[in-house]
Amino acid sequence: MDGFGKDLGRQCPVLQELYLKRCDVHMDVIASPTLTSLTIIRPRLYGSEAGPLRIIAPRLASMLLKLSYIGWKGAGRVKDGAPDQEPLALLAKASIQLMGLYEYRRDRYCWEAAKLLFIQSMCCFLALLPNVANLHLSGFTVDFEALLKKKSLQFPPLHNLKTLLLEECGVGTTFQILTSILRNTPNLEKLGLHHCIFLAAPPKETRKKEQEASKSRPLFLWCKKLKSIEIKRRQEDEPRMLKVLSEIRHGMLRSWWRKVMISSTIVERIE
Repeated sequence: MDGFGKDLGRQCPVLQELYLKRCDVHMDVIASPTLTSLTIIRPRLYGSEAGPLRIIAPRLASMLLKLSYIGWKGAGRVKDGAPDQEPLALLAKASIQLMGLYEYRRDRYCWEAAKLLFIQSMCCFLALLPNVANLHLSGFTVDFEALLKKKSLQFPPLHNLKTLLLEECGVGTTFQILTSILRNTPNLEKLGLHHCIFLAAPPKETRKKEQEASKSRPLFLWCKKLKSIEIKRRQEDEPRMLKVLSEIRHGMLRSWWRKVMISSTIVERIE
């Protein structure tokens, strides 16, 4: 499928929906002036040595990316890789699911570095979705936490986001991932926390420094419009989820928190 994405607008001038599943795709651009729906599921080869994939589709309204980068040598990244990359301004619904993050690799150091770069590129890609209203993120692991610390990154501002589902995502050892998200989604109404990933608490000395730093920061209110929180968890995660809810409540006025409906379902096995 060489050159397919770049010439998509010319080859398929009225195309509105594009669905690619387990295809051998050798392209770094998907460009179409008419495309409104894009689905890419586990491509065998994704991108090329020319650079990360760019999506140039001004009418794109919905998107599903289900990506695994096992065996790729840094070619399977999705990010704003060129100056002419424009935000997907009309995109309202997006699902980005990352897989293969915990596979064993002999070259562990290079593997961890590749994971960090991949997660960083996905965070950059989220910044290209300024008007997304419904967002599903899956597989954004604790590597995101490492980015927040090492790269001083923040979750991109998504002012139109109303529904957010975090599935098998890390929330941070001291919930800094979650709070970074809440600070940048001021109009969030529905929050889903499904099978959150928790790490062991940081060493006492490090935890003390982080707590002191958090006390020195001014109080930042979030979730003014939050209406509901849907939780799916294992039985043994209940104490941790209570701490998560406490952290969310900490950034809200009491009158706001009282209006939030919370539902919790115990799931013993992740399907």
